[in-house]
Amino acid sequence: MNGATFVPRWAVHGLLVLLEHLTLRASQRAEYLADASAARTGSTEAAIALMDRLLIAHAVEMTLRRESAAANLRGGPAGRAAVAQAEAELWERLAAHTASIPEHEYERLRRLAALRGHSVDSTHPPTHLRRRIAASAGPRAARVVLGEVRAAAVAAELRTARAVVGRRIIRDQSLGHVPRRPAAAHQSTNRPVPPGGWEAGRGRVGGTPGGRAAASPRGRAGRCVPAGTGLRASTVLVGSRVAGRGGRLSRGR
Repeated sequence: MNGATFVPRWAVHGLLVLLEHLTLRASQRAEYLADASAARTGSTEAAIALMDRLLIAHAVEMTLRRESAAANLRGGPAGRAAVAQAEAELWERLAAHTASIPEHEYERLRRLAALRGHSVDSTHPPTHLRRRIAASAGPRAARVVLGEVRAAAVAAELRTARAVVGRRIIRDQSLGHVPRRPAAAHQSTNRPVPPGGWEAGRGRVGGTPGGRAAASPRGRAGRCVPAGTGLRASTVLVGSRVAGRGGRLSRGR
């Protein structure tokens, strides 16, 4: 690094770190308020379900990488046809994959998230606390319901974006890059699909028999990976039109 720029660069970096720490409490309070607004808009059930979806971000990324790798295995006309088909069916396959994840797997992820302090990033509160506070407000009905007409309008508006993002993922394997965070407080709790499907892993929470969550961050079945996987929630929402269970609209942050 150039000696003339060393001091200014680190002075700016220190100022940014200081500002982040000074505004951290207000930032986390804003996230809780945003969750409450999402529950009022799209129902408490949909807001909580969207927080559960945050826990499977790594599994979603692995699914997208597998789709890209499988489509690019062959060359020639057959390979080009496979790539085109993968681009056309990418988001439907992703939606089918996320729908196949059973409730006991979400329960495992919720328990591990509480143990390890999973959060979206350093400015967001722990996901399990966000979920608990949203649920404690009691059930709320959705003020905005995603009916067939509105869903068709949303799909038409996002059609171009879906095609562009899908092409970028399949052809370029472009899921972005986010530096690794060593702190356990910002690690994900996802695992790949067990051999034989999700049912094959039932009764083993965090890789331990009897449904006991493992605290070790290197357990094979309950391994930790950085929360910043490079796949943003907006990409998943654009692709699969996931707005929470029950087809409700909710605001995810």
